[in-house]
Amino acid sequence: MCETDEKKSPCLYGGVAKLATATLIIGLSLGAAKADQAGGQFGFSHPNFTGAAGAMTAQQFVLAFDAAMHNPNVFRSWIRAGTDIRKLNPSGVYLKHLSLRTIDRSYASVGDHPSYNWIHANHPEWILRDANGNTVPLFISTEESLDFGNDAYLDWVLNTWMPNNYLDSTDSDPNKITWYLQDNGDFLGQHINCAPNDAVCNRYNSDAGVQSAFKHMFDRFKARWPNKRIMVSTGTLSYLTPSEQLPFMEDVLSHTDGYFSECLVDSHCYWAGEPNSGKRNALKATMRLASWLAEHGKVFFPNLGMGDRTQPTRSEMNYGWAFFNLVRKGNLQFFAKVTQDSTGLWQPRIYREMNLSLGQALEERQQISPNVYRRSFEHAIAYVNLSDSAVSISLPSGTHTNSLGQAVISPLTLASFSGLTVYHSIPIAPSNLRATAVSGGQVNLSWTDNSDNEAGFKIGRSINGVDFKPLPLVSANVTSYRDMTVEGSTKYYYRVRAYNNFGYSARSNVASLTTPP
Repeated sequence: MCETDEKKSPCLYGGVAKLATATLIIGLSLGAAKADQAGGQFGFSHPNFTGAAGAMTAQQFVLAFDAAMHNPNVFRSWIRAGTDIRKLNPSGVYLKHLSLRTIDRSYASVGDHPSYNWIHANHPEWILRDANGNTVPLFISTEESLDFGNDAYLDWVLNTWMPNNYLDSTDSDPNKITWYLQDNGDFLGQHINCAPNDAVCNRYNSDAGVQSAFKHMFDRFKARWPNKRIMVSTGTLSYLTPSEQLPFMEDVLSHTDGYFSECLVDSHCYWAGEPNSGKRNALKATMRLASWLAEHGKVFFPNLGMGDRTQPTRSEMNYGWAFFNLVRKGNLQFFAKVTQDSTGLWQPRIYREMNLSLGQALEERQQISPNVYRRSFEHAIAYVNLSDSAVSISLPSGTHTNSLGQAVISPLTLASFSGLTVYHSIPIAPSNLRATAVSGGQVNLSWTDNSDNEAGFKIGRSINGVDFKPLPLVSANVTSYRDMTVEGSTKYYYRVRAYNNFGYSARSNVASLTTPP
């Protein structure tokens, strides 16, 4: 019941380290943003729950991962085991794999392709053939391409095959929102050696023909199943500029509910060995496409390491995470990476970046020099270098660390096609604020400085305990202030907080008094 061919992800078995606590990451509805993240959540493709010692359970998984993808028969096994993640977290974007573009006799145990034998026996005219009468593979030799924009085929696959063979007891309810992933999202012509008079074959030899078939299929799917959400597995291209590829990608994606990709950056992607100009084409297209998806309320679910089924190294993770932070926006963007055990089997697990607060974004993605990017958050800054050589970047003053808690010293050096998210901290709030009336015209304040990284202190004063007006700023490491602007016989309220380049601390306690006449 798992996929083992060269294109799909391998079967996943085995355990994972136990969660330190089940409350580290809370799965929320798609309409509610995580309090400490500036958009974007986490996903994992092909999770399995074996029950082995130390393995992540389905219950733990839905607390940590708001998006996932797996095969239909694995979802059925979860139903039988009482671990269907779609029921444990109904708001999750948990995709069931689907392939309506091809048939493949080797996928009978997976359950994501329409019936190979039935189509061959009853409607062989739906199968594309070249000028020699051969079936047409798409990516792997066992696949046979279909005339998937054909209404007769879509009538059967949507109205007969799906309800009778594909849907399960969880998603058979037409009123329930469930998610699907259409595979094989190559939107360009197939380069078939078609017979000149074969109009069907020649349709799929053209970009426009393939794209119109996709759009028609997605429209028919959504018309038949209004409460089902369908995404497509695709990716940006290294051999077309962003301006050349984005119009047709956005056109097709406008008929779907989102984008899934086996790639995020060039690491582990099929175009990793392309010239730098080609890599920049794909990466810059991804940047722009992620923004377009967010603006149009569609899911962005790329995967780091899925392209070659290998767990990213630490430097590759730093690069992918920083790149994702450049584009993250809203609550429908999911960061996903492959994690493996010591034998190489995929296993979902918590990693440090999942529990490090970025805070809210302070800016959109900025190009600070040619092909070098920055995006600042309340608690971190993401830097990515897509240029041809290493760059040196001056960091803001203050203490910075990487996701492992190791110090990052300015200037930061980034190799070509690399990145890093550097974390910084706002000051700890001062405490024990005290106010003493010296006279009707003077109040002395004192407090405890609990931080070692403040740039100074901001004091607020109020006469009603609600509306606070600022007093002059106080320098770092100073723990007292004389307020010489008060009037006699008046009640005053004071509070203080520390600040630095990255923001303000929480406020201290409120101290109040009434000045003498």
